[in-house]
Amino acid sequence: MSSGLSGMVKSKYLQYYTSTRLMKHTLTANARSSWRIRTQYKKTNAETEGLKLKQKEHCEAYTEALSAANQVVLYQAKHMHECCQSMKGTRQPSRWNTFVKKETEHINNGMSKEEQIVATEENTGLIKETHKMKAFTPQNVMINVFHDTEKTLKSIDKALMKFHSRTGLEFLFLSVKKDSEHWNQPHIFHTDLGVQGDAVAPTRINHMYYVNFNNNITAKYGVVIENWPLPKFCAPRDVSSRNELHVLFHSWQSNTTRFCKLTPKEFEKWKTNHFNRDCEAPASNVQPNGDASTDPPSPSGPDTSGKNAQASRRSHHADTFSVCPPARNIRLAQAKV
Repeated sequence: MSSGLSGMVKSKYLQYYTSTRLMKHTLTANARSSWRIRTQYKKTNAETEGLKLKQKEHCEAYTEALSAANQVVLYQAKHMHECCQSMKGTRQPSRWNTFVKKETEHINNGMSKEEQIVATEENTGLIKETHKMKAFTPQNVMINVFHDTEKTLKSIDKALMKFHSRTGLEFLFLSVKKDSEHWNQPHIFHTDLGVQGDAVAPTRINHMYYVNFNNNITAKYGVVIENWPLPKFCAPRDVSSRNELHVLFHSWQSNTTRFCKLTPKEFEKWKTNHFNRDCEAPASNVQPNGDASTDPPSPSGPDTSGKNAQASRRSHHADTFSVCPPARNIRLAQAKV
């Protein structure tokens, strides 16, 4: 009976062992495949362009935020630098400084002129090399570059201003940083000629419109141009004749041609006349690009009553006029009305 049970156990064990070995062999013999399969989705052209636009907007927003942070850091650095300079006091002379000065004077007084030359001749070249190295050796620390640049630019500005006062020459001086690691901001120095201009409108305009001046400038800001000397109102770069360009330049320089800020009553009258003229204008006066004709805008529209009315209006609003060369963009600030 016992031998029968032991034989049955042995047969069951051999059967289990054989099936386990067979299963292991089957699993290791076949190549293993991934248990998860995902179908690759191909994006359309519109989706690709949308992703590119989204990435571009993200980069622009990040750049703007980084620039704003740099401005804050630069402001705080300048403020700390000014505070530290104002708080720094003078140090009292030490006994060592007194001893060195006394011994130097004693040695110097005990030597003749020839002995002084012989004693210092050897180190004169070394001092010259040291001065040259300080003048031309590049700075390795950004804070040193920042302070060196600020100090040098201030000295250049002062020297140019003194030279301008002595000779009357005009200067335009620009400095920009070489790469983004530099801390200095762009610096500009200029004298008066070609840079100063009086403001005539209550805001700032970053771009000068010569085409459709009425809608882009006058209708928004109430600014018109008086006594335009050329037959066609256009940008100076579009003037092909040297004589016409010469006439235009001297007209601005002599204050004959000028920008003028309209009073509220004149502005309302101008808008009424401009609206009526647009409604009654024939189709032949419209340019192919949809803009109106490029005639220079007048202060009171087509109903201007001659030179006397223009002269009286000039005398009444003389404080609002300003000379503003057309070669530059108009910079408009608070009007004097």
